Amino acid sequence: MTFNAHRWLTRLAFGLAFGLCGPATADNEDDDQTVDHDRIYQAVQSGRIRPLTDILDIVARDFPGLVIGVEFEIENGQWIYEVVTLAEHGRIVELYFNAASATLIRVKQEGKSRTHR
Repeated sequence: MTFNAHRWLTRLAFGLAFGLCGPATADNEDDDQTVDHDRIYQAVQSGRIRPLTDILDIVARDFPGLVIGVEFEIENGQWIYEVVTLAEHGRIVELYFNAASATLIRVKQEGKSRTHR
C-alpha cells in the first residue's frame, strides 16, 4: 500500500471541517428536522448510511479534481451527501450521493444538471 499524502490531507481537512460545521438541516418543509452530528454518527454506526470516507473514495476515483466542500442534507426524506469539487477543467461540480447506498443520484455543473438513477 502506498501513502498518498494529498488524499490523506484532503480527508483530514474535510473530516475536521465536517466535524466542526453547524448542524445539517432538512431542505424540505416535510422534513422539518435538524440532523445533528450525533444523529449522523449514529446512522453511520448502525449502517443506515455510509461513512463520508466511502463517498470521498468514489469522488477521488471517478471525478478528478479537488474537493472544496461537503454538506449533509435531507431531501424528500432521503439522506444526501453533497460534495462540491473544483474539477480539473476549472469548473465547480456538485455531486449528490444517496447516503444509504453511496449511489450517485445527481451531478450539477455550471448550467448543467444530470440525474442518475
